Amino acid sequence: YTTDPDVADNHVSLETTAVLSRAPILASPLPDVTLLEDAESLAIALQGVFEDPNGDNLAYQVSRDNSALLLAPLVDHAAGSVTLSIRPNAFVTATVTVTASYGEFATSSTFTVTV
Repeated sequence: YTTDPDVADNHVSLETTAVLSRAPILASPLPDVTLLEDAESLAIALQGVFEDPNGDNLAYQVSRDNSALLLAPLVDHAAGSVTLSIRPNAFVTATVTVTASYGEFATSSTFTVTV
């Protein structure tokens, strides 16, 4: 701003755009799974299960409530999948929770694995 009469009206226009992060969306909940005893490892694709409204890449974490049935789940971030491996001779049920997150925001899908 100036009061100099030799300077024409100087206006500065500043436009800003704020992009707000939002929580991932659970687009398609994971279904329950039934497997036979001593089944091979099961890879579950996470593409289409979770969506990020901002198009950001999501990070995944997996937990299970019964380590007597399932070995530690393996997450392949590059492939967007989780692999479940069953312990030999196991006959039991476990609850598995997959959480997709971006920054401080997270959304989960829970399903049951029965052998």
